[in-house]
Amino acid sequence: MLFASLRLSQINEINYNNTANIDRIINTLALERGASELAIITSNGNILFASKNSFFLPRNISPAKIFSTRNNIDSPIVYLETDNNRINLITPIIGHIDLYLYFSRYLDPVIIYNLRSVQQAISDFNLAKKENAENRITFSMVFISVAILLLLLAIWLGINFANSITFPIAQLIEASDRVSKGNLKFKIKPKINKNNEIFKLISSFNKMIKQLFDQREDLVTANQQIDDRRRFTESILTGVKSGVLGVTGEDKIFLANKSALELLNIDASKLIGKTIYDTFPQMKGFIKENSLAEIQYKEKQIDYFIKGKKNTFIIGVSFENYRNLNSGYVITIENITEMIKIQRAAAWSDIAKRIAHEIKNPLTPIQLSADRLKHKYLSNIRDDKQTFINCIDTIIRQVSSIHRMVNDFSTFTKMPRPIFENIFINKLILSSISMLKLANKKILIKSKIDKKKNISLKADPNLIDQAFNNLAQNAINSIKEKTSLVNDHKGEIIISLEIKKEFCKLIMVDNGIGLPINKEFLTEPYISRSKNGSGIGLAVVKKIMQDHNGNIELENNKNNKGAKVSLLFPLN
Repeated sequence: MLFASLRLSQINEINYNNTANIDRIINTLALERGASELAIITSNGNILFASKNSFFLPRNISPAKIFSTRNNIDSPIVYLETDNNRINLITPIIGHIDLYLYFSRYLDPVIIYNLRSVQQAISDFNLAKKENAENRITFSMVFISVAILLLLLAIWLGINFANSITFPIAQLIEASDRVSKGNLKFKIKPKINKNNEIFKLISSFNKMIKQLFDQREDLVTANQQIDDRRRFTESILTGVKSGVLGVTGEDKIFLANKSALELLNIDASKLIGKTIYDTFPQMKGFIKENSLAEIQYKEKQIDYFIKGKKNTFIIGVSFENYRNLNSGYVITIENITEMIKIQRAAAWSDIAKRIAHEIKNPLTPIQLSADRLKHKYLSNIRDDKQTFINCIDTIIRQVSSIHRMVNDFSTFTKMPRPIFENIFINKLILSSISMLKLANKKILIKSKIDKKKNISLKADPNLIDQAFNNLAQNAINSIKEKTSLVNDHKGEIIISLEIKKEFCKLIMVDNGIGLPINKEFLTEPYISRSKNGSGIGLAVVKKIMQDHNGNIELENNKNNKGAKVSLLFPLN
């Protein structure tokens, strides 16, 4: 067919008027190629020329439509007509536009069958090839899907396996964190095999937490009991009048009751945490010697000074030894200063009674005898009469002094009970000051008491007057002693009354010799700074003030210019 198309293409121009030549060529080509029909047609299917045996040319062939579906329009198209058992071929005529060569030949039915079989096989092959490609894609998708599913399954199994291992451990970590924050009620509920080691670990952990919880509850209960006992002990110690100090085995104070702070006149912040030797240095050797002794309680009497005032304490030490180790001790403090004073006063009172009784009886005969000797024998003495007079006067003067001292003793031992009545203390003191001025004109006595402002209180006027006179006599004696030391000294006494909220304060200030350092002992019986004093005056004043629920204060005046004595009377 290509050869026929080539032969026709050699015709430069197909002459539609000279059909004989073209028919001859077409017939020759049809004879040479064994064609049943051979024709030249246009693209629309119009038949221009045909061989002489072309009886069955198709009338509806459209090469333009046929070739429009082909990419290569120069290659021939072959197709079979199954009804007529022939093969048809259409090919473009090279060199001529819009002209096609149509070729048709009848074939043996066997060949047609074979061709049809080949076409069917080709069609089946192409279909199978297409289906194979689709199957490959499908198989690939299935394979990929299965692979993904297997991968996801493996991941899921791996995660489950990992969770089966890590989840209990995570539970343990969470439980440990909660326990560290104090939650001992938390319990892990394992969801694994009981024979698993992690299950055993979790079970042991739960047991441990339960034991810790039980122990904490026991500790809380014990601490509550200890706290209750501590509060009970502290409440008891608060009401105890004796001072109590708790001391550790390292000699440091960790507890002090209210009475101890008051006795020592110190704040708790300055006492707690300090060693016992900072407070009581004199107890160091005593405590160390007896800390491991068999006797668990020891006492020692010590002197303790508070603002220069001497106090006498009985220090009791109760040791607590555990396995021969000093685990601490309790110190009790008793202030026996007043008790000692009372005991000393009682002892001196008893002595005074005896002395007064033993001395007072012979004093009167001695004095009377001395007076009689002076009056009877003075005129008979001719030589050294003045010496006789001096000796007799000395005897009489000393007997009078002893008699006065005995009277002081008797006064102290037989102090009357006060008879209370409503008095104006300002009027009482002003009256006493007037008498004092008349008896001591060489001493300047000043009064700063308001005559118009009456101060009423309940007191025994006689005892108050006695106390005032005792203070005044002490001030006068002090000024006289100062005058004996300083020639140009001018004695002065200033008396005043001050009203406070709850008490009235009688103040007497002098410019005498002042008070000694240990002035707190001056109120004890038979202690006096004056050479000629009996030591009874201030003791009597203190006793009177105690009977009136008052107090006496002794202090030196500013710049060491005499003494300042104050009597405090309660207004209510």
